[in-house]
Amino acid sequence: MSGQQKRRRVAANDRELEHIDAFALPSGAEPLRLAELVARGLPSFVAGDGVSNIPRITRRVRLPAFEFDAMRAYSWPTSPQGNP
Repeated sequence: MSGQQKRRRVAANDRELEHIDAFALPSGAEPLRLAELVARGLPSFVAGDGVSNIPRITRRVRLPAFEFDAMRAYSWPTSPQGNP
């Protein structure tokens, strides 16, 4: 599975969890946590001060290209959005 496919799966999973949280939770149930929150042991992407945002690895991490290519600065993500 390519990096782009993995990123799409993570994004699709996040969207599904957000949909369930918004429309399909039983009354009184706590919201489902995103996979990255569970993996990192975080309660949310907002720091304890209630103001600071904790960067999401799936949106911020970039893997530099191992060989120079002026049109492709990163090996991952492979999407045009991740390769300015």
